[in-house]
Amino acid sequence: MRKVRVLLSVCLVLLLIAALPACKGGGPQSKPKVLRVAIGADAVTLDPHDTVDFKGLMVANNVYERLVKYDPKTNSFKPWLAKSWEVSGDGLKWTFHLNEPARFASGNPVTAEAVKYSLLRGIKQKMFPSWMLSQCIDENAVQVVDQQTLQITLAKPYAPLLAILSSVVAGVVDPKVIAEHEQNGDMGKTWLKDHSAGSGPFMVESWQPKDRIVLVRNPKFWGQAPKLDQVVFLVVPEASSQAAMLEKGDIDVAQDLLPDQVEQLVAKSGFQKLEMPDTVPYYLAMNLAFEPFKKKEVRQAVRYAIDYNGLIQNVLKAYAVQVGGILAPSLLGYDPGLCVKQDVAKTKELMRQAGYPDGFSVTMHYQSAPIKGLGIPPENVAVKIQSDLAQIGIRVEPIKQDVGTLLEPYRSGKIPFAMWMWGPVYPDPDNIVTSHGDENHGGTKRLSYVNHEVTELIEKARRSLDPAERVQLYKKIQAIEADDGAWAWLFVTKNVQLARANVKGYELIPYWTVDLYRVDVQ
Repeated sequence: MRKVRVLLSVCLVLLLIAALPACKGGGPQSKPKVLRVAIGADAVTLDPHDTVDFKGLMVANNVYERLVKYDPKTNSFKPWLAKSWEVSGDGLKWTFHLNEPARFASGNPVTAEAVKYSLLRGIKQKMFPSWMLSQCIDENAVQVVDQQTLQITLAKPYAPLLAILSSVVAGVVDPKVIAEHEQNGDMGKTWLKDHSAGSGPFMVESWQPKDRIVLVRNPKFWGQAPKLDQVVFLVVPEASSQAAMLEKGDIDVAQDLLPDQVEQLVAKSGFQKLEMPDTVPYYLAMNLAFEPFKKKEVRQAVRYAIDYNGLIQNVLKAYAVQVGGILAPSLLGYDPGLCVKQDVAKTKELMRQAGYPDGFSVTMHYQSAPIKGLGIPPENVAVKIQSDLAQIGIRVEPIKQDVGTLLEPYRSGKIPFAMWMWGPVYPDPDNIVTSHGDENHGGTKRLSYVNHEVTELIEKARRSLDPAERVQLYKKIQAIEADDGAWAWLFVTKNVQLARANVKGYELIPYWTVDLYRVDVQ
């Protein structure tokens, strides 16, 4: 049955290709350029203000522009719909000047009113991702100065503002098109789930749930025209099916292969491996409310007991990078100097100092989902942790649970020891550091971790608009946390995808996977 579905999918793609008109400027005989991408899971919604899943974010990223664009290579922000901006000396007033030529796919101009509508739409509709915006703005904070000028006034300086404005949740939608499709005051939420009203290089042509999402080039795109005419995302849950389709030439990119499958195909000619370190760290979380984790020496013993190199090379097939703090390599403040090596002699001495020379028994809860981006069973990592800790007398009983079951007791601080993962949702350290250090945040409270100095440093980093100062603050925060040892940081995985050799310009980016306007199929 699966093979029939895959065959039907391929046939439909070919029919779509045949039905496409010839490329503009390419002559009557030129073929439309179509990129076919296999994805392991479907999107939940394509509404930029309501989506949080990785596939939905990937699609929306290529349909909706924002005021500023995140550059992962420089960890900075560049003009996009805003051609320029300035901030007042006190860091409170931000003024954005829009690009006059910017147009929505409808032909309507992108105005300051449209940007204001878009920034407040999710907040007004109480859509979940809008918390990113509502933590720093409200209706009174966003003012239209004129058709091309928007002003945001903050109550306090807030360094992550540009990072949030670069995120999909701040995608700018066409209010006039939304109004035409509004139902019972929903500001287009129902319609926008599977349609689009953006100004980006692509538009949503169709979405057949659990089957495919089809994007087509926006003919009225105001920027440099994309090279592709169409992008087809095929939902192919099985990694083996993605590998077979890629090898046969039925798709151009496979997003969700297992490491072994990647290596097998790369060994053959005609394929290219694309990789990028993820931003979501895995770690061991130790709850300071419980014995024996009340003792700092025990927490430090756990940190130095892990064979990080063996974990990454053997269990994760070298598709991961060790981290010594909460921040991944692509984030401001990442510090590779915090990574430690396994030191069994040191851990045994720490256990003796803590009063546990013969070790202790403990359960370790962990999520049942495969390791992010790799498809490796999480029990493989759990067993490795169990083995490493056994060397110093810590007898671990791993308990695998689905996240729905595990989340409530973990959040309420009832679990003494867990293997967990949690990453940032926009390209700024504040979000993830706050939830792993600020004593007022629920994420920190679940481990009963309180360090007033860390909380004060996080607040200072949040208000500083000096990137160099923020780097030093985040390094100091992570160094203190590493010494306190509530978390033993393990690794971030590498996001790996495989493409056929004729695919050009397909570069992986954090948070939103890929910018399709760069991509070509030759």
